[in-house]
Amino acid sequence: MDYFSEELLFLGVGMLFFVLIFGFFIVIVVRSRSRLDIEKDKEPLYTSTGGGRMGWLNYRGPFINLRIYDAFVVVSSFQTIVLRYDEIERVDIKKWMGAVADRVQIVHHKADAPGTIIIGTINPTQAKEIIDAHLPQRGQRP
Repeated sequence: MDYFSEELLFLGVGMLFFVLIFGFFIVIVVRSRSRLDIEKDKEPLYTSTGGGRMGWLNYRGPFINLRIYDAFVVVSSFQTIVLRYDEIERVDIKKWMGAVADRVQIVHHKADAPGTIIIGTINPTQAKEIIDAHLPQRGQRP
């Protein structure tokens, strides 16, 4: 192979890699914003899209979508999770470098959902207040 052919091959492989990675990110963004049947006729009380952590995966950028409804909370990225309020233990506000509140952590006991759910949001206090208002009082959980 001459130098020019090797250069074209390298460029082609690089472009293919770029297209695959870009396509993967597009799939994540589209899936995170697609609505479930349970959400179809409902208007969310709060929505936010940002980065965060689901299980052991860290997402940078707009890859996790949080939607809060009257009866449940939806967290979606590559995986979509529906949490009923009786499955949520509490919501904690996380701070960037201990100073600026920028994330919410949803602590839950749903067996088939990732143990760690942390979502970056513009207004974590509002998200926490809405979820807290819908949580059953302690001792009333079935």
